[in-house]
Amino acid sequence: MWGGRIAGAIIGGVIGPLGIPFGFGLGMLVDYARYERQRWRAVTGCLRQAQPCGLDPADLTVIGVARIGLHVARRHNPGVFQTLEQDIGRGLGGKAQLRFRQIRDYIEQLGAEAEQLPLGPLLEMLEDQLDAGHAGMLRQCFGISGGAVRDIPELLQQRHASGADRQEDVKATDIPDLATAYRILGVSPRATEQQIKAAYRRLAVQFHPDAAAPLDAERQEQSSDAFQRIRTAYDSVLSARRSMRAPMDDSRSTNRS
Repeated sequence: MWGGRIAGAIIGGVIGPLGIPFGFGLGMLVDYARYERQRWRAVTGCLRQAQPCGLDPADLTVIGVARIGLHVARRHNPGVFQTLEQDIGRGLGGKAQLRFRQIRDYIEQLGAEAEQLPLGPLLEMLEDQLDAGHAGMLRQCFGISGGAVRDIPELLQQRHASGADRQEDVKATDIPDLATAYRILGVSPRATEQQIKAAYRRLAVQFHPDAAAPLDAERQEQSSDAFQRIRTAYDSVLSARRSMRAPMDDSRSTNRS
């Protein structure tokens, strides 16, 4: 895709010899923007049509992680996207992490419509398209060591039903331990209060009962349970942090007096 660079160099040459590299550089930016638009159309097309759309294995892996992540977030663990983003960054690098973040934001913008994105056909396609390394990376993001890509949702459901996946096994009425609360929110215990609040707001909007209104009764119940888990986790984290600050505040008051 060199059209912008060639045109930029020609136009720059009209200005003078120094205009050629300047025009070439501007043309490069134009070419990159055009490339990114085409690539993004391919990504959204893959998500909606379960077709490879000419994407490379890294992009297909990121799409698979994001779509399975939606499945997990709706049913078990609302904060899973933050954990998956970190796993993608470690396994495939910063560019893939940025792509995952874009896809996550796109899914969140779709709201209830995101449930209509195909899962089974997408995983069947990924089973055929991904090499062993990328398929292993996809499984690794969900803590699964083996098995077919198409079976990942079922394996996750079995693990959740057996109670083995404790980080996701939190009922709406339970008060989770602090480590679980951080995992539900998808943030590190080292996160700032602003980061915790931002994560809570984003998850609360995504799983608010109003957003689930167009879904069937089962999905509405799942979304409601997830919303309650998010709220309980958020309250637990803030309460723990306030308790930790209280002795420090008392100490400062004593020192001032």
